[in-house]
Amino acid sequence: MQQALPTNLFAGLAGDGALLLPVYLIALVLGLSIPDDRASRPLIELTEALSRLFFRINSFITAHLWAPLLLGSASLAAALAAGVGPYRELLLVVVIDLALVLGLLLPGWRFLRRKRADLPSLSALAVPVLTAVATGHHHAALASLARYATADLRIANRLGSAAFPLFAMFGRAGSAMVAAASFTVILRSYSSMSLAAGDVLWIIGAASVTAFALAAAPGGAVAAALALLAAGYGRGLEESYLVVDPVLPLLIAIGVAVDVVIGGAIAVAVGARERLLIDPRPKRAQR
Repeated sequence: MQQALPTNLFAGLAGDGALLLPVYLIALVLGLSIPDDRASRPLIELTEALSRLFFRINSFITAHLWAPLLLGSASLAAALAAGVGPYRELLLVVVIDLALVLGLLLPGWRFLRRKRADLPSLSALAVPVLTAVATGHHHAALASLARYATADLRIANRLGSAAFPLFAMFGRAGSAMVAAASFTVILRSYSSMSLAAGDVLWIIGAASVTAFALAAAPGGAVAAALALLAAGYGRGLEESYLVVDPVLPLLIAIGVAVDVVIGGAIAVAVGARERLLIDPRPKRAQR
């Protein structure tokens, strides 16, 4: 909260970029206070020009990011290959949760709404998801989403420029899911007895609340969530999350990937409802 509300409002532009909320506050204040008249028009045009310039810079970086991402993914896979064995149960639980979200919930939502335009196919999110897995960082996935949203998701810039940063800050449902599943397995490993219903409900509720506090941890959301869950649970298990330290990079990557899929799906659904999706048909066909 102290980082989100700095004493100097423009200090958010000079920080390390870990928290985007100060930048959002600056944008909100400027957007509400500057009128669209002749006196302020030069400032508005300058802001729009800078926005287009930064978008081109982001597009250039993300277009040439595949080589370091490939090397990073290879090194991550090699480092994890040797130590995954003892964590098969944990990874199995996480993979099952991942399959339920990607294989049942999202397609089920599309089926119930009976509108294919309401949700993107997973292939349209391939590049942002691969970026999320390779980096495990929400801001890197945000940069990729901003680059490919218009072409692949047909999301207008007016919507994507507001929705995707919000998802990068507060859309941590996937990270919360992975953290809850991991902490459940951790607790079971410390006790031979099955967890009580109260413990399961506490984990679900605490993980859901914790998800809104992960905006300051864009590069390690699952790790931060596990630390908060362990500290909140107590009972001598404050440092129990260290048990899964060898596979934390993989858990973080999976959590960010699910966040990207859910964020993209919700953005497309909002765009369809507000008619902010770009029509793929040629202009002649639209007429």
